[in-house]
Amino acid sequence: MKRFLTIVLCGMMALVVLAGGEKRVSHKYNDISIAQALKQLEKEAKGRYVINFMYDELEDFRITTRVKKQIVPDAIRQMIGHYPISMTIEGDSAIYVECIPKVLARFKGIVVDEDGDPLEFANVSLLSSADSTELCHGVTTASGRFVIPYEPQTVIVQVTYVGYKPAYRHCETDEAGIIKMEPEEFALDDVTVTGSKEKKAKKADKHESQHVILTMNDGTVIDGYLKGDIMGKTIRVSEGDYRGADKKYKVEDIQSLVFLSVSDSSSTVYEPVMVVDEFDDDQSQKTRLLSKVYESDYIVGYYSPVKDYYESTVWHYRGPTSTKLGAGTGTWSPSTVRHRRTTGQYYFQIKGNSIAIPYWRTTWSGSRSNVKHFIKHVFGHFPGIIEEVNSKEFNYKEFSQHPDVLMPVLDQAVQNGEYQAAIVTEEKKTGWQKLRPNLIRLGELAAFLGILLLL
Repeated sequence: MKRFLTIVLCGMMALVVLAGGEKRVSHKYNDISIAQALKQLEKEAKGRYVINFMYDELEDFRITTRVKKQIVPDAIRQMIGHYPISMTIEGDSAIYVECIPKVLARFKGIVVDEDGDPLEFANVSLLSSADSTELCHGVTTASGRFVIPYEPQTVIVQVTYVGYKPAYRHCETDEAGIIKMEPEEFALDDVTVTGSKEKKAKKADKHESQHVILTMNDGTVIDGYLKGDIMGKTIRVSEGDYRGADKKYKVEDIQSLVFLSVSDSSSTVYEPVMVVDEFDDDQSQKTRLLSKVYESDYIVGYYSPVKDYYESTVWHYRGPTSTKLGAGTGTWSPSTVRHRRTTGQYYFQIKGNSIAIPYWRTTWSGSRSNVKHFIKHVFGHFPGIIEEVNSKEFNYKEFSQHPDVLMPVLDQAVQNGEYQAAIVTEEKKTGWQKLRPNLIRLGELAAFLGILLLL
């Protein structure tokens, strides 16, 4: 009997292990090459995946990141980050990781702020020393590092970051070393605002989340506090003090809007982008302030708060006697009340196309069926994305919490040429263009009736 129970328990444990899905990995990488990390991951996968890559090709790309309870493909995507590296999966177990483009030389460096802390998302461009034309570019990682494939030559390194002066360095080797950024100072009516990463002594208060730096298209810089939200055609900002009078500014006249945080010296940049919201009834083009969450040579990913509504029914009683539902001589009538709430929306934009398209709202359910429905609706012309979402490795829960994880997949799909089938109309239809098809159908109907009368 004991032996039988032991066998049953072992079988149940095996089923539990199988039901748990793929093994998840957790690692903290500190200045380690992606090549070393991939070798470690393959060993830990224990035959579940075979990771194919060229060690020498990826050795220069170093990472500092923390992977927490991720399946192996998602862990690799996180490790790749902003580097020009692609990952593809063939079948159920073969993973291929390679550098893009196929250039043997690498240009490397580190970007830090005035305190020596690494700057993530700094834009790095390699310019020709002859005529200053851009040769190639990249983005820094969380450790401030950048690695850019390039053809060896003498270059000028240009580094830009919001709130800092552009930095330049003339390099004759493939090492830029450490590039230290200096905060940009704006003189605004006896008020000096420095870069977004500067350590400030000011104590945080409840208004800090509304503190913004507004840069207009004409170069005017406004230091003030946001009144209202950034989700409409105009925004209201009071200069200098949140108690002051506010002034309206059109979104299309804004070059950038930066939210400043006093408590952690961070900043969030929003910029005007033309969007077409396919999830709303209004299909017209509009300019909205979006924050960039992903960028490559092929696509850009954005995030923005949006106005959302939910409805509730309120019952009203009219009558002289009892106010209890179903009693008395009076009548009860329902009315619908709309409640506004602020949610977030994620967009994608193919480089060369001025329109950004939404693909997910943070209030939607992250269930498998719900994600599949919206992904199929938005990315129907991208077989690579549909295949990824249908795969067993796709993490629906993670996607609903961090929808930008889809960006590397879209990036690869666009590189594979799938974007050629996804045409986004960028011109508004005029009144005549909207009326013309109806007039043609009306003319065809009149001609048909005329033939019938002749017969």
